[in-house]
Amino acid sequence: MGVFTFNIDRLCIERLIQPEVEKNMAVKIRLARFGSKKKPFYRIVAANSQAKRDGRFLEVVGTYDPRNKISGLKLDTAKMQAWAEKGAEFTPTAAKLWRRSLAEQNPSE
Repeated sequence: MGVFTFNIDRLCIERLIQPEVEKNMAVKIRLARFGSKKKPFYRIVAANSQAKRDGRFLEVVGTYDPRNKISGLKLDTAKMQAWAEKGAEFTPTAAKLWRRSLAEQNPSE
């Protein structure tokens, strides 16, 4: 029993001694699911790439309701543009929604 306790203490000490992991983690623009069962509703968020899907996020940049085809997509284009300029990566779904919102704003293009 004493050896087991020593190993745990040793592991804790090794973690404290190790250099810190790089603090600048990649930020992703992605969807966080809300709503109830069979009634999805999504927030489009800027989040740390290592955070859970519905976990902590940095900022909400829009919402998406897939059941409402007419006005289900609401994006704050200024926030989206700001995060893109800072180097945030878009997930495939978030990128598709971003392109769709741009097409709705500029129908002539």
